[in-house]
Amino acid sequence: MEKREKRRWYVKGSAAGILLCIFLVPVLAFLERGLWENGGFTLRWYREVFLSSPLYLKKFWVSLGLTLLLTVGQMAVGIMAAYGMVIYELPGRRVIAGILLILLLLPVQVLLVPQYLVLERLKLLDTMWAIILPYFFLPFSTYFLMIFFDKADRSVLDAARLEGTGSVKLLTKILLPIESRPVAALGLLVFLYAWSMVEQPMSFLKDPQLYPLAVYLMTAPEREWGLLSPCGVLAVLPLLAAAGVGIRRSVYEA
Repeated sequence: MEKREKRRWYVKGSAAGILLCIFLVPVLAFLERGLWENGGFTLRWYREVFLSSPLYLKKFWVSLGLTLLLTVGQMAVGIMAAYGMVIYELPGRRVIAGILLILLLLPVQVLLVPQYLVLERLKLLDTMWAIILPYFFLPFSTYFLMIFFDKADRSVLDAARLEGTGSVKLLTKILLPIESRPVAALGLLVFLYAWSMVEQPMSFLKDPQLYPLAVYLMTAPEREWGLLSPCGVLAVLPLLAAAGVGIRRSVYEA
């Protein structure tokens, strides 16, 4: 039995090591692009991004601010919509939930065309509102929260209503604390998607100066390939921070 367990341990360790190498090879190759030039080690690209040129740091902070705005906006709309439909049992909410599910199943590219036509009619193309408004009303948050709000303990909510608790207090002081874990997980998912969003900016924005950092990484010309490595490091920092917060929260609440 001990030999068999050791053999299983070696097999699992070898498989994990192979997967780790497969993951690290492209990462190391990407980092090497910014640390190696003309056959020698260099920090020129990192100095340019972090110290010399304010363009890339400005693009980073603008992208981070836009991502936080998109996250807060979609979360606020999703929470209020799910709260109204589930807690107050809005008529036809099952039909609405089915429509939201159908919209979630559609590829993002399918929704770009109607969104483009609406934004063109409103004369919002090539402005940041073309990114902000559609993202606020994406159906993911509403459908996600409807599932968890529908499972909330009704006896607690009904008791709070009998005591005269208002709608705002019922949401902020009772329902959200009860469902804090799914709400936090949703916020993390919404943030990650907003930070890495590429299709919408490339479809709705014509001015490259308005592109967020993720789109720059997709559209950088060949002569700027050396800059992709430090800009990639910038792009990964918020993702690592968000993942760290999520892991710390899950460990703390476990």
